[in-house]
Amino acid sequence: MRPVQKIGNSEYADFDITKIYDRYDVVIAPVADECRRRKILCLFPAKKDLLALKSNEIQDERIESATYCYVSPLGCWHDDFNYNTDTFKSYAKTHHLGKKYLEAYSKGNKNSM
Repeated sequence: MRPVQKIGNSEYADFDITKIYDRYDVVIAPVADECRRRKILCLFPAKKDLLALKSNEIQDERIESATYCYVSPLGCWHDDFNYNTDTFKSYAKTHHLGKKYLEAYSKGNKNSM
């Protein structure tokens, strides 16, 4: 789970996370708790990290490229990602994404991912 952010071009313009932050303990935390109870892996930001998003402190394109997966009727994330058969885990393993991200991050190279 992540708050809506301005990534790419869209007509959507309400990126204020104040309501999300204010209702975090009522909305996000219970969903995350229920996922834990059901043994479902749920990735979600800590409440304190929402403030970093609000102030645009996180600007690392490497993080964005690793966590942003765009899906539309015309395409999906990477051209060779088949959403009918691939999972992120299978795709990442086949394409050695973990290794690529770690190498790029350690070299400080934002364009190699």
